[in-house]
Amino acid sequence: MKKLFFIFFLFFLLNKSISQEPGNSSIPASFGEISPAFKQYKLFVESSSGKADTIFSRFKKKILPEGSFQMYLVNGKDTIFPNETTSVIRKYNFGGEDKILKGIPADSLWLFPVIEGKITCYRKIPEYRNIHPSEINYIRKNNGEILKFSDKLLKEMLSDNQEAMKIYKMKTFLKASGLAAALAGGLICIVAVSINNTGMIVGGTLVMGLGFAVFDKGYSKKPIEAIWVYNH
Repeated sequence: MKKLFFIFFLFFLLNKSISQEPGNSSIPASFGEISPAFKQYKLFVESSSGKADTIFSRFKKKILPEGSFQMYLVNGKDTIFPNETTSVIRKYNFGGEDKILKGIPADSLWLFPVIEGKITCYRKIPEYRNIHPSEINYIRKNNGEILKFSDKLLKEMLSDNQEAMKIYKMKTFLKASGLAAALAGGLICIVAVSINNTGMIVGGTLVMGLGFAVFDKGYSKKPIEAIWVYNH
């Protein structure tokens, strides 16, 4: 049991250290930051009636009977829905420079442009850190229509830039090779525990951690890096 705990502890440390590697997305990593689901933001809310308020609220989500959802904010006893606003603004500091994330209402949620350029990516919360493809809700190319994000759509948008496409296509190789390495490392650990070999446990854990890090680089970092290259 102690050896299994040691394996998971080593894997956790290794994976954390690698996952904090800075990428080309110009989005800062934040170790141990509060999950956006529990984070309270200071927001400047402009209502449809012309009233403007500064509030502190989490972005809450209500599941509707048909399976869709409704985002809303809470200000004291008041509930604020997207269709009651013209914008929601979060101010933040990036590299010593004051910036804003301005969200626009879109049906049941607000859309915040967390990556901007020829390809703009929108998120349903005003969070610019550690952007993951699964957290991009909508996407837009140039001045076109804002569309629901999908991997297929991103690939189509990147298709006229060879350098960006080359980076994007690397994700399949990295995902496959990373998963294979992680499985191999896991098997090494299982064998090592059965024969009580500490050296093999450490080696297997390192292989497993590196494998998952490579997989993550393909799954989450390469698509964002491809967008960054396209925009620059």
